[in-house]
Amino acid sequence: MTFDVTLLKNALNLPDFDPVPVRLPMVPADRALAPPPAEHKIGAVLALFFPDGDSLSTILLRRPNTMRNHPGQIAFPGGKQDPGETLEQTALRETWEEIGVESEQITVVGRIDPLYIPPSRFYVHCYAGWIDHRPSYTLSEAEVAEVLEIPYTHFLGDANRRREPIDVGLPTGPFEVPFFTFNNHKIWGATSTMLAELSHRIDMVL
Repeated sequence: MTFDVTLLKNALNLPDFDPVPVRLPMVPADRALAPPPAEHKIGAVLALFFPDGDSLSTILLRRPNTMRNHPGQIAFPGGKQDPGETLEQTALRETWEEIGVESEQITVVGRIDPLYIPPSRFYVHCYAGWIDHRPSYTLSEAEVAEVLEIPYTHFLGDANRRREPIDVGLPTGPFEVPFFTFNNHKIWGATSTMLAELSHRIDMVL
């Protein structure tokens, strides 16, 4: 199998694809796949894929434990939309600022439906990007503690899925959260929901 930009484009443009059955198993117990309220913030992330041997890997990052928001969590590069830029530009800018991959190297092939995150009130738009080689990184130390390169197959099936109570700092205490395991990391929340859909889409076109 040759992993190239055409395959990723096909995965992002499946006709009549319903993401809900794929997303729901990764949604925390206290949430639903609901539209955002009138008052919400807007952000964008980039799921950047590259050919990795006989597979296709995506790039995630681990936030530093010193960050005020989302310390230690695993996420795609991304953040809040700045005035005057498109959401695609937001995703590319944040990728450059956080891990040093230049926008000129990346082909943006599409996006999946956005996802509302109740605790942060962010409506997050996820773009999928392609780069034809394993990139080199220049990390923002304030925002990135580690880069993770993970094959898309890691997120297929149930082998790497778990559920357990996680303390996310809410007054109500820990609640049950589904997540992917990778080494000693737990990948949960919006990131795991998007990964489940993206990996399922790729698997469908192979």
